[in-house]
Amino acid sequence: ANTGHWFYPNLGDITALRRHVLGQFPTPSGPRNRVYISRAGRRRVINEPEVIGLLKRYDFQIIEDKPRSVAEQVAI
Repeated sequence: ANTGHWFYPNLGDITALRRHVLGQFPTPSGPRNRVYISRAGRRRVINEPEVIGLLKRYDFQIIEDKPRSVAEQVAI
């Protein structure tokens, strides 16, 4: 179910999905990871090598943009 528009998902659907998916994972504890997901295609960052260089200095984990399951996305 949705609102009929891909850009504006139904809040109830998002809440139900979040409750269902997050219920399958333990509650995070300790420090959180800093993550940057590299973009491809039309969402590509033009100066990405420079951005990645800067982010690595601040201990960001650089992740390749590729298809992932919902569980893989949540785990990241």
